[in-house]
Amino acid sequence: RPSKAAPLVRIFAGPRAQNVEIAVRKLALDGPELAGMLRTCDVNEERCELLPMLVPTPEEEQQLRDYMGEGGRLEGLQRAERVAVALLDVPRLKAKLGVCAVRCLAPRKVERNAESVAVLASAGRQLLQTRALKDLLRLTLIAGNTLNHGSTRMLAASQGIRVATLKKLARTKTSGPAAAATGDDGVPCQTLLDLLLDVAERHAPHVLALPQELSSLSTALQVDMPGTEAELAQLHREAEAAAAEAERGSGDSPVPIPAEAAAAVGRVLVRVEEVQQRYAAALGDIGSALVLYGEDDKGVNQPAEWLQELQDFVATMGMRVLERRAQREERQRRNRLKQRTNDRRNASPRGAAAGFAQAAAARVAAKAAKAAEAGGRRTSTGRPTGGGNRSSIGNRGSAGNRTSTRINTRTLRDLVRAQGPADKGGGGAAQFADGGLDSSDDEV
Repeated sequence: RPSKAAPLVRIFAGPRAQNVEIAVRKLALDGPELAGMLRTCDVNEERCELLPMLVPTPEEEQQLRDYMGEGGRLEGLQRAERVAVALLDVPRLKAKLGVCAVRCLAPRKVERNAESVAVLASAGRQLLQTRALKDLLRLTLIAGNTLNHGSTRMLAASQGIRVATLKKLARTKTSGPAAAATGDDGVPCQTLLDLLLDVAERHAPHVLALPQELSSLSTALQVDMPGTEAELAQLHREAEAAAAEAERGSGDSPVPIPAEAAAAVGRVLVRVEEVQQRYAAALGDIGSALVLYGEDDKGVNQPAEWLQELQDFVATMGMRVLERRAQREERQRRNRLKQRTNDRRNASPRGAAAGFAQAAAARVAAKAAKAAEAGGRRTSTGRPTGGGNRSSIGNRGSAGNRTSTRINTRTLRDLVRAQGPADKGGGGAAQFADGGLDSSDDEV
């Protein structure tokens, strides 16, 4: 009977053996092919990510060399171990792995960090250049000094305001009658922020564009600034080490790094240094903004905390601006509907009669006012004049007919009150406002 085949030798143990086997299957290459790619540093990004898993540790390397030195056959090893043995024959393996990592993997990481740095730089420029935020702070300062005027706790007017104070605007509720807490456009002002927005709409409309002027702020808050700085520093160290290995491997070295790979590493190093400089400039702009708005860039408030406070207010303000705009548009829509309804009502016969009645009431009020100014005959509702005829508002005239017109007492009161108080001697128009009309007759 034939003897059973000897089991394949395994050097990698435990979970590491499983991970190496998975990496080998994903590479879909045998040991010599992979070793040839490493000699020329011509490895794509996907394979470059898997290569570090295949490099044996010093203990594993010693075990593999002992096995091969004792006359062990390559076919007697597991597939992962056979690939590892092929990698041991690559001169300057670790240096070439570092060059491949910088050449294949670093550019994508650098560009990802460059995008984050660009967002931070944009936020810094917007904070320094925004006019809306500066004028909003001035407007808030004026409002605060006005509200606190005469307070025993306020010895003098404040000269400045912190950005952190802005979040209190939406928490400060208005009080008093509803009419007093309504803007000129009829939109209700429920908070101090609403009142400031109402003032800004009429006198400083550019303040309402604050969310647009600070559009990069929300994205900048998603950037991990310490993490970005640490990753850029790590990339710089790796690129420097790879460039040093490439330079050391040139000239008279028996195993030089390929010139194309060395040039790619040099380009990556230059790009990393450029992004680091832009990151430092972006942090400088944000620090200048902290000083500009009265914060200490080296104090308790960190840039990220200050930016978060400002972004919270900007988001609240932007939402309130949209809500007020929607309320204004809805009010305008209702006014248009009301106007169209009134136009159709006035166009109907009944509406025309009501219009004539209002015109007649206006003429009566005008005659009463004219008579009061003349100081001659005394006019009132229900008392006869010199000719024995009665007034035509709800009383019988000389022909015995009764006028059935009902007038809007509010309109007539306004017309009469507009003439001013009555004279003590000869009566006057103002007496119609209190006793001459029935206050319950309030419809046309």
